[in-house]
Amino acid sequence: MVDTPLIPLITAAQVFPALERIAWEAEQELFLSFRIFDPNTALRSPELLDQGLTDWKSLLRHISNRGVRIRMIVSDFDAIFTKELHRSA
Repeated sequence: MVDTPLIPLITAAQVFPALERIAWEAEQELFLSFRIFDPNTALRSPELLDQGLTDWKSLLRHISNRGVRIRMIVSDFDAIFTKELHRSA
């Protein structure tokens, strides 16, 4: 068993680059789940920007071209309590 340190990520400035790096490092399969996903969301990781990747669309294309299987679930919002978010989903 490998001990992996638990690193709390609180802000979007911490979470987004970490998630981008996890996706980048996928070797066989990448499984993602979001409530909202916009493939045009700009990347924030300097090392990925240095690779010429600019947004999640380009990141996922690159990962897929390496042969990594990508699975993504985008869930819906409650239609009664969050009507606007439900419509946008």
